[in-house]
Amino acid sequence: MAEQTQIDRIEAEVTQINADLEQIKTTLDAVVTEQKLTNVRVETYQKASGQVVNLAFGLIATAVISIIANILVSR
Repeated sequence: MAEQTQIDRIEAEVTQINADLEQIKTTLDAVVTEQKLTNVRVETYQKASGQVVNLAFGLIATAVISIIANILVSR
């Protein structure tokens, strides 16, 4: 009888470990999915930042050219 009780206890522990492992797997899957989404967001942010910098340089260059052209035309 004591041997059967010990087997039942071990089976219960294994069942609990399996449940815990399944919960860890589910959590890990969620973390991986969130990491992929974060990577996409960071990549989008980097591209947008580059475009904003290019736009700023373009606007500055246009303003400088306009000022220089205005000075040359007014002479």
